[in-house]
Amino acid sequence: QGSGEEHHKLAGGPLHASDGLDSHLQPGAALRVAGLPSPKAASAMAFDAAVKHASSEAFPKLPGASRDRMTRIYGLYKQATVGDCNRSRPGMLDAVGRIKWDAWNGLKGTDKASAGQAYIDTVGLIDPSFARQQQARPPAPPASAAAGGGAASTARAGPSAG
Repeated sequence: QGSGEEHHKLAGGPLHASDGLDSHLQPGAALRVAGLPSPKAASAMAFDAAVKHASSEAFPKLPGASRDRMTRIYGLYKQATVGDCNRSRPGMLDAVGRIKWDAWNGLKGTDKASAGQAYIDTVGLIDPSFARQQQARPPAPPASAAAGGGAASTARAGPSAG
C-alpha cells in the first residue's frame, strides 16, 4: 500500500492535515464538490423557469395577469436581460411600443439580478401555482458558501494525511 498522502491528492499536490481545502479550490468550487449550483446559477435557473412559464399560451389569460402586471413583466424581462433601455421612445402612433418602452425605461438603474428576481416574483403573483412550485425547490446556497465557507468546511473534516 502507498502512503496516505497518495490517496489524498487534490489539484496535483498532497493534502496535509494542516492544509485547508480552500487553498486547493477555485472560488465556487466548494459548491461543485457538494453537487450544488452556485447562487448565480440557481437564480438563472429560476429566471429561466419563470420566462418559460410566462411564455405559455395560458399565462396572459390568468386572472392575475392584468395589463399593468404584463407590462411590468415586459420591462423587468428587458432590464434583466439587456440592462438599461438603449432605444429611443417610439412615436405617438405606436401606442403599444410606447407603453413597453415606458415600462422598460422606468427601471433604468435597476441591476440585472434585482430585475430578474422581481420578474420571478411578479410571475408568482400572476400565477400562485408557479410561486408554490418555486418555494418547493431547494433554496440556493448562501453567498458565503460560494466563497468557500459552507461545503468546504464539512469536506475538511475528512481523513487527514498521515
